[in-house]
Amino acid sequence: MRGGRALRWLARALALAAIAAACFGLTYGVMHRPWERMVPYREDPAALASDRDLVLAAVDELPAGTGLGPDIVMVVLDTLRADHLELYGYPHSTMPRLTSWAARGRVHDAFTSTSSWTLPAHASLFTGQYPSTHRAHGRTLEADHLRRLITGRSGMRVLERPLGERSVTVAERLWEQGYTTIGIAANRAFLSSVWGLDQGFDVWVCEQVQGGATYLPYTRADRITAMSLEAVDATLPDLVFPEQPGRAPVFLFVNYMEPHGPYVPREGYVRDPSALRWMYRSGSARDRLAVQVLSEKKALPLDVKAAWQEAYDAELRFLDEQLALLLVGLEERGIGPDAHIIIASDHGEYFGEHQLLAHSKDLYQQALRVPLIVRGPGVEPGRDPRPLQIQDLAAEMIAVAGAEPLERAEPSGELQVAELYGSRGRDLRNGRYGRRFNRVRRAFLQGDRKVILGSDGSFEAYDLSLDPSEMEDRSDEPWALELAAQAQAWMAARGIDDQVPQPDQEDDEEAEVDDANLEALRALGYVD
Repeated sequence: MRGGRALRWLARALALAAIAAACFGLTYGVMHRPWERMVPYREDPAALASDRDLVLAAVDELPAGTGLGPDIVMVVLDTLRADHLELYGYPHSTMPRLTSWAARGRVHDAFTSTSSWTLPAHASLFTGQYPSTHRAHGRTLEADHLRRLITGRSGMRVLERPLGERSVTVAERLWEQGYTTIGIAANRAFLSSVWGLDQGFDVWVCEQVQGGATYLPYTRADRITAMSLEAVDATLPDLVFPEQPGRAPVFLFVNYMEPHGPYVPREGYVRDPSALRWMYRSGSARDRLAVQVLSEKKALPLDVKAAWQEAYDAELRFLDEQLALLLVGLEERGIGPDAHIIIASDHGEYFGEHQLLAHSKDLYQQALRVPLIVRGPGVEPGRDPRPLQIQDLAAEMIAVAGAEPLERAEPSGELQVAELYGSRGRDLRNGRYGRRFNRVRRAFLQGDRKVILGSDGSFEAYDLSLDPSEMEDRSDEPWALELAAQAQAWMAARGIDDQVPQPDQEDDEEAEVDDANLEALRALGYVD
C-alpha cells in the first residue's frame, strides 16, 4: 500500500516537473525566439512624421547663408570595416550600390582611423588632430582614480571625455566661411551634444530623435536618410542670393549606425539565412561567450562567427540601399556633380580575431582599416594607394571650401598613428577581463610595417605585406626596433609618458551625462 502511494506521488512529481519544464521551455523560446532568424523591414510612418517635425523645427530659424563655395557632404558609416566590402575584395556582395557610385570616385586603399571607437575617431575627423591632442577619448582606471583624487568628485559613471570648446572644428571653420552646417547623426551614444561634436553646426539632430516602433539603440538608416533630405529641402530656399545666380553652400554631415551591434538582419537582405544563429541575439549568451573569448582567450566558435558576420553583412545591404537613396536624393536637389562628397567609416569591428569582439579594445587592422571614397570636381577617379588617416579629411574639407586652415591640425604624413586609452568603461570594470584592457595602446604604421606599444610594456610588430592578419609578431627584427624608436620619439615630442597615469589638463571638460545619455550608452554596450 505504502509502495503504491509512493509511486503515485512520484508520478505526480514527475508530471509537475514535466509541466514546469514545458513552461520554462515555452517561456525561454518566446523570450529568445530561436526560430526568428530574421525580422521584416517595415517603415514606421509615425516615427517618420515625428522626425520631419523635429527637423523642420530645427531648421526654422536658420540665418540666411552668405558664403560661396561648393557643397560638402561627409557621410560616416559607423563601424564599417573595409574588408567586408566587395570594393575592397570581399567575396560576397554587401554594398553593390556604393561600389557602383565609387566607380566615378577616388577609392583609398590605405585609409585608417586614429582610434578604434566612435568618440576619438569623430573628434579627429572634425578637428584634424590625434586623440592625444584633442583629448576626446577614454581614461584608464588609474587615470580615473587620479581624477577623482584631484577633483574630489566621486561616483563618475563614464570614463570618456568630451571634445572641449577650445578645439576648433571643421564645422566652425566652414560656418565662418558662410556655409550652412547641418548634422544628422544616428549614434545617440557618442554623437549626442553631450560630447561636444556638434560645435559649429547650425542644425544638429541626434539625441532628440524618438525611438520609434522598431526598437534599436540608434536611429535606423531609412529615418536618417529621410531627415537628411528633409533638412536640405527646408534649408535650400533660404540660401538663394537675390543679386546673383546660385546660392550659399551647405555642409552636410550624416552618420549611419547599421554596422554597429546589436545586429538586426532583415528579410530580403541576408545572403545565407541558414548561417544565422539565435545565440548572437541573446544578451546573456553573448556575455558568456565574451568571457570565454576576452578573458580565457578561447577561439570564437566558427558557427557563431559565421552567424555574426552574416548578420553584419545583412546590415550592410540594408544600409547600402538607404545610402543610395540619400545620394540620389541629394543629386535631385542639386547636391551632386559639383559637390564634394566623402564617404568613410570611423572604425571597424572584431569577429574573434586576436581573441577580441566588437571594437574599442585594441588597435589591430580589423578595427583601424576602414573605407574611404571621395567624389567631386577635380577628384581623379581610380584607386589611391597612398596612406591617409581620418584626421586628414578635416584639411581636405577646409581646402575644398577655401577656408582658413585649422591651426592645430596634424597631418598624418609617412607615420600614421592610432591611439586607444583603455576601453569602454563596461570592459574595464569587468572582473574577468577588465585588467586586459586597462592600458594605453598606440599603433604606428609606416608603409606596410606596424608596431604597437602599450603602457603595460607590450611591444608587437607586424609586416602587413606578408601578414595582413597580424598573426606573426616580428618585434625582434631590426626594422621593428627602428620603427619603435621613431614611435618613442613621436611620443617624446608631445610630452607623452604612458608609464605614469596622466592627470587631466586644467581645461579638460567632464561630460554631463544624464539618464537618457546613460541609457543610450548602455544600449550600445558601453556601460553596465
